[in-house]
Amino acid sequence: MKKNLIIIIIFGVFGISCNTKNKSNSIVESTSTDSTQYFADTIGNILLDRVISERVVSDLLSIGQNKDTVTILNKLLSEVDKKTKISSNKKYQIFDLIYEDLDGNRKKEILLHFGEMRFFTKVIVLKKLQNKWNCIFNEEFGHQYSGVVLKTLEVPDGQKIFYLNHLEERGSGIHKTAIYFFRIVQEEVIPALRILSTAYVNGWGLFINQEVNGEFKYNSDKDEIRVIYSYSFYPGPINKEDVSWESHPEVELFEGVQELIYKWDNLNKEYNPKDIDDRIKSKVKMFDDFGNDSLFIIAFESELSKLTKSEDPVKAKIVLDYFNKVRIESKVRTHNLQITKKQTEGNGLNFYGNEGSK
Repeated sequence: MKKNLIIIIIFGVFGISCNTKNKSNSIVESTSTDSTQYFADTIGNILLDRVISERVVSDLLSIGQNKDTVTILNKLLSEVDKKTKISSNKKYQIFDLIYEDLDGNRKKEILLHFGEMRFFTKVIVLKKLQNKWNCIFNEEFGHQYSGVVLKTLEVPDGQKIFYLNHLEERGSGIHKTAIYFFRIVQEEVIPALRILSTAYVNGWGLFINQEVNGEFKYNSDKDEIRVIYSYSFYPGPINKEDVSWESHPEVELFEGVQELIYKWDNLNKEYNPKDIDDRIKSKVKMFDDFGNDSLFIIAFESELSKLTKSEDPVKAKIVLDYFNKVRIESKVRTHNLQITKKQTEGNGLNFYGNEGSK
């Protein structure tokens, strides 16, 4: 007998251990609308007890010249965050060190990225203030073997953006990643933009399943980020004999591409969308909110209406059945799958499963 047991793991961007600012948490959203995904905690003032010694910085910049990487990183972490220590037998697959002028003031900062291909990597930014090196950023990011690359982009005023892909959700039939962009502004690391890179749900007792992929191109002349989303929607477990994790991508309802442009807002210190209407806002928000059927109908009303008159009787029936169900409930489930949060200790890692699962 099949059991409808699904476990997923959800990652968040974790609390900053270097610095915290005394103001309410800010959220940078990809469409300037409410979102179920928070972007990052507030980046704030430098704390004097996070001054990094010149010896550690010198050793960091000498890594690769027959230096013991793990020993040097442990020395750095002992000054950044005394709770964190690396095992001496660790051999990290990822170690990137960028020593460049990141904020356009003609002085170099240190951008450090290290960890393993699976689960977590750490990003640390060191900046010299009043002739002393300070940690101004210390975050962990989730990964699963791919997309673990930290890169920089040069903006018109000589500053640089740094960005990387972050795993937000992972599990049986669910995968979500997003690209996080940061800038250094007035000696602070500012979360500037978050965009989806993948948003995939297969099964989960949802009537509509999806596959969304995002990519971007940066225009350095205009300081704009052009995002291109490709998407495909298909039925989930809609047949009587289906179990909750099944889906029917062979019956693709429709696919498409959505483009939008984000421009740097120097007043608010973030990238905001240009010329975006309510329909596009609904689309992008819906990509990020699995199973939000009310929002799905608003975003894709035209495509769905056409399908009700489709020459394909299978697709027409599926959409008409879907419309009838949405009139009754805003989130259409074909299976009564109850999801229960089961939080574990350490790194903010959460497990989710259906009601009664161990």
